Amino acid sequence: MRVGLMMGALGGADLNGHMLGALRRHFGDDALVDHLRIGSLPPYAPSAPLTTDVKDFRSRAAECDAIVILAAQHLNGVTGSLKNALDWLGCGTSAIESTPVVVAGIATDRSSTFAAVQQVKSALAALGSLVMRQPEYFFEVTDDAFNDHHVITNVTLADEVAEFTGATLGFFAHELRVLTGATSSLSTSSVSGGALTTVANPARKQT
Repeated sequence: MRVGLMMGALGGADLNGHMLGALRRHFGDDALVDHLRIGSLPPYAPSAPLTTDVKDFRSRAAECDAIVILAAQHLNGVTGSLKNALDWLGCGTSAIESTPVVVAGIATDRSSTFAAVQQVKSALAALGSLVMRQPEYFFEVTDDAFNDHHVITNVTLADEVAEFTGATLGFFAHELRVLTGATSSLSTSSVSGGALTTVANPARKQT
């Protein structure tokens, strides 16, 4: 299963890199995590031509079987770079229609990310994505929560990420089975970190 990851800026490349590495470690062999970088995208405008960066971003997102979005919050809303990326995904036709997506809040303190998460979910509904509504997830991340190898050393955060990845894989597997019309169900051991049989998303878009 190929899972795209989009992240709002956390105020430093190290924290984003740590979280990317930690998620790859926790997803393990069940998913290939592709970092969908959003920082180089130009400002969205309805009449703007699609640059090479935008075309590549839309194509990579469309090729993912599923997507994880970690939403940071600024001024009671989603950060500008993430909103800009979502706008580009909806330029013309949606690049992630029928793509399963899980959204979680992320911050460097206990500040609320509720508004940002809800704004992202609202945009995803307009894009026709299949969004996991419950439960809600939030991660508080700091530099001292990781070692140099992107291993989470904070016990609370490690438990939260493990629970999140398990629930996310379960949701993705269920939605992809529904999309393919498969009748087999996901085993309990798969959700808790065992071997996961994955299927490709038949609704991948060509952009």
